[in-house]
Amino acid sequence: MKPATIKNRLLSITYLLFFLIQSCGDESDPSAEEDELSALSNALLNREQWNWIDNEDIISRDGSSGGYAVNFTEESDKLLIYLPGGRACFDAFSCGGNEPNYSEEKFFANADGNRSLFSRSVRAANANNLFKDWHQVFVAYSSGDVYSGDNAGVDVGNGGDSNQTFNGFSNFNIMLNDVIEFLAQNQITISEVVLAGSSAGGYGVLANFDQMATIISAKYEDVKFTLINDAGYLLSDKSVVSACLNIEWDNLFNIQIPNDLSQFVPEPDEFEFLSIYEYLSKKYPGVDFGFYGSYSDLTSRTLLSLGQNNCAYQVGLIEAEVFKTGLLHQYNSILKDLPNWKVFYAETESHTALPFDQYTKLEVKGKKFIDWVADLHSGNAEDVVDN
Repeated sequence: MKPATIKNRLLSITYLLFFLIQSCGDESDPSAEEDELSALSNALLNREQWNWIDNEDIISRDGSSGGYAVNFTEESDKLLIYLPGGRACFDAFSCGGNEPNYSEEKFFANADGNRSLFSRSVRAANANNLFKDWHQVFVAYSSGDVYSGDNAGVDVGNGGDSNQTFNGFSNFNIMLNDVIEFLAQNQITISEVVLAGSSAGGYGVLANFDQMATIISAKYEDVKFTLINDAGYLLSDKSVVSACLNIEWDNLFNIQIPNDLSQFVPEPDEFEFLSIYEYLSKKYPGVDFGFYGSYSDLTSRTLLSLGQNNCAYQVGLIEAEVFKTGLLHQYNSILKDLPNWKVFYAETESHTALPFDQYTKLEVKGKKFIDWVADLHSGNAEDVVDN
């Protein structure tokens, strides 16, 4: 019998005895914390499949509780934390495209665990899939604040929803503390972590990387971190993202900025979130950061058009050349000068790359995106900028 099999059986017996003892000693209903511990323990026993974890402290923007999903493995000591997209909620149109709540039923109905970067079938089709055998965490998104806010009882203007809870930053903190504490207590080794996010999740990885590194480093030493921002367009070019839209997001969500930002960026942008690229690069010089963008991204050109004409909140379409200019401005004025930031820019109208076929099929100048992701993680990525 293989050592891993023996270990799994011993774990199974240990958890079974634990729950038998608990049930005999306490006839009352289990607390929410015990329910979550039980769900995480069950996920550890049912590896290589998705398990939903309810948590009453994770709050959606409509005030209901939520959770997250995990897929543990015995094949690796590496962890992928993924933040999906789903718009921000800042007017009637944008709120209408953002889930006001999230649940186990939605996770499995949407087949969220089958996204390309998670898919086991991708492993069979492409051996270069970096995440093929990793532990995986899916961070459910229904806070509407691109995972960055801390504001409650908010009435969203321009026809948006009322009495909203923008709690994305705290939701991420609660999820990560619970997962890392559980893994550490069960002596599950973690040597490498990739924090990846698409669209709203791309903004989210920027907002949450610092607290993620802090939480994980408190439990594990010498962890290798990598960040991938997949189409979270935090742009300084005001012809693409107007100043009024940045101010609106900041006021509405109360975007959480690291307390030590000014220590690494002495003269931050007026919209401090725009300084996060420089902050992360300087505070974490040994970490590799990557950004994916597409020049004619239809989704982002539509959503960001709401800030045009002094935030008229009229749905339109930013011209492709204007959007491309904004991306190139981001590269030439910010990211190109930060040695541990790398970009992959493609001439396409598609939005995100990680969750869909773009992850394995997209190729620019002879470099496949999936291979660039692996290069980024290994510290060997080069900037890939389409003409």
